[in-house]
Amino acid sequence: MIEMNEARVESAPAQPAPGRSCLRADVGPVRLGIVHGDATSLAGWGFAQEHLRDPAHRAEVSRWMVRGQVDAFACTHTCLPVFQGIATEQLASRPAGLRWILNNGAAGMPNFHGDGAGLLTRIATRPWRQDFGGAERRFGVSICPDVHAGAIAIEFDVKLLQSHFLTQWPAGSDAHLSYFDRIVRGPDYVPADACRVQGEYTAGRLSGSGPGLG
Repeated sequence: MIEMNEARVESAPAQPAPGRSCLRADVGPVRLGIVHGDATSLAGWGFAQEHLRDPAHRAEVSRWMVRGQVDAFACTHTCLPVFQGIATEQLASRPAGLRWILNNGAAGMPNFHGDGAGLLTRIATRPWRQDFGGAERRFGVSICPDVHAGAIAIEFDVKLLQSHFLTQWPAGSDAHLSYFDRIVRGPDYVPADACRVQGEYTAGRLSGSGPGLG
């Protein structure tokens, strides 16, 4: 789930990989690619937090960003959130620098241990704290001085969710084995695991300003 403030959306899709497409939007000076899975597949896991820990895979993701001519990819699908800084080379019309994978994790399940909220990704020209009280923001980054990305909590009645879940998927079902413990306790994951800047980069107009500053 993605919320964009002051965005300009193009009807013509970007093509970050042969035969695949994504929606393109501009938020301030940031060129954003919007996908469900990853840059190569609707159901891809290339933007999953566990894969982005691998330096070789981050190098491949950097190539996807060069091919797609984007400063960030906003995505979902992979169940755990991550805002991952990716070092990239010079693009045709963009400076070399730090670009971002902005993955909200799950909108309808807990994302962190002891925190029952889902998450959406907010990408805006104003920081969250300027518009609202700020408590709902779990973590975030400044993509550039004028554009900020935040993981914003979606609060819901966890007990009611558990009740509805058990009605559909009782104990012993595959879904219960896969998800119920996460719904009750949250995954073994904390906000510090989700906000990452790794790798060297050349500072430029769109270089990232570090974790937690958005």
